Amino acid sequence: MSIIKTEGERVAQRTDIEVYMEINTVSYAQCGAAWLVFSESPNAQTKSRKFINEKTERSNITRYAPQWSFECLLMYDRPEIKKLYDIVKQRKTGSDTVVTFIVVDKFDKDSARMVRAAVQITSLDDDDDMIIKGTFYNQGDEVLGTFDTNTGVFTPSASAAGGTDDENTSTSGDETDPETN
Repeated sequence: MSIIKTEGERVAQRTDIEVYMEINTVSYAQCGAAWLVFSESPNAQTKSRKFINEKTERSNITRYAPQWSFECLLMYDRPEIKKLYDIVKQRKTGSDTVVTFIVVDKFDKDSARMVRAAVQITSLDDDDDMIIKGTFYNQGDEVLGTFDTNTGVFTPSASAAGGTDDENTSTSGDETDPETN
């Protein structure tokens, strides 16, 4: 057994977590200016059992049902916000409401998660500036990896891709040759 001693007490700031939304198959837009709220709720689901020889029940985490509440100004010249507005304006349903976004932890060597989520727009309102409010509901497993914020390339980790590095594919802001990934 060992003791780990830490120095400092750094706390992640909101600016240390960046979010990028896929606009089309070759580009991402950063969710920054215009975004007022982007709050993650992991929603861990539990199952409990009480064994006959124990007084106290045991609980285990069995799955997650992540969701992200959001609010953003209706800045219609921002492509990621236009994408959300088009979902509600065109009354899209089903798979037409699913978007892909990447959450980057800048404080953790740019580790990232690629998320597919269905968008539920709950309101378009405010007294002055229009605000879009809603929730992103997770669709399937998140993919862990890294995201290059300069090139727009997401690279899944070998363990997240379920195989060797040769089997990994990258999602890019540029067209890429699969032979070079």
